[in-house]
Amino acid sequence: MQIWKRNAVNENAAAQLSKITGFSFPFSKLLVSRGITDKQQLDSLLSSGPLCNPFDIIDMDKAAGRVERAIDEGVKICVYGDYDADGVTATTLLMLFFREKGADAFYYIPDRENEGYGLNEEAIRAIAEMG
Repeated sequence: MQIWKRNAVNENAAAQLSKITGFSFPFSKLLVSRGITDKQQLDSLLSSGPLCNPFDIIDMDKAAGRVERAIDEGVKICVYGDYDADGVTATTLLMLFFREKGADAFYYIPDRENEGYGLNEEAIRAIAEMG
């Protein structure tokens, strides 16, 4: 049996980091455990390395425009999610965005046991029934 060992985290440093950044204490503890103990180190981490520009993806401008039009016109939007950790997280983030923008949005996460992985005919029928 494998036993997990956690390194001790300086909780005072985490509390201080939480105070100056506004991040939660648990997240600040994670940062401290990874050597980030002050605002300068955090800024360095957040500015390190280029992030991908989503508009480098072919036709992203068209997709973004279509979503913007749907929001403006009150068209119902379905966020088709996934049941794994990143799928649920992505679905949640999109729903938060759509709610903030006042969109008429709902989500659908397929049943792992009955529908399997990915878009499927049963899901499309269920979504259509939801309007």
